[in-house]
Amino acid sequence: MLNKIIESLIEYIPCNSTSEKIICEKFGTILSGVKSLEIFNIPIESYKIILKIKSDVKVRIVKSTEQNIQLLIYNPTDLHNLLLSEDRIKYLIELGYPKSYTLNSYIDILISKICEETTFPHEIGFFLGYTITDVLAYMGMDDSPYVKTLGWNMYGDTNESEKLYYKRKYVSQQIRLLLNY
Repeated sequence: MLNKIIESLIEYIPCNSTSEKIICEKFGTILSGVKSLEIFNIPIESYKIILKIKSDVKVRIVKSTEQNIQLLIYNPTDLHNLLLSEDRIKYLIELGYPKSYTLNSYIDILISKICEETTFPHEIGFFLGYTITDVLAYMGMDDSPYVKTLGWNMYGDTNESEKLYYKRKYVSQQIRLLLNY
């Protein structure tokens, strides 16, 4: 499956430069279903490559400078299903998101908060698919004890968090191998 995903991306992206390989890797993790959303920075000249990609992945500009652009990419169906799972919407509403949920409005709010704040808003973990316990404990809304960091801070019983982390890491490593990156 990953081979087909990477082959389809290589049709649009030469994958010669580091920036092109990063784009392939980020899109690959979304298209493989292992992640619903990615946020990353690339040189602004690499953005035109992204515009050529034909896929279900949506691309939103978060912010840019003269040299770099920060992008948020996501699979709308996967992200929608993720946000509707495990009371994520309930917690986002508690954090000021509207009661009438639409994926676009929630993404607009998240992007707005990213642009306004000096650090990522902590609720980004809900969008990135981290476990509810990890997100809530990080935000101080759950008293599960900190246990370790593997990509993100993990709290309480880290079994599900570790499975998720290693699954994502494996897919990223496989993509990098396919790209010789």
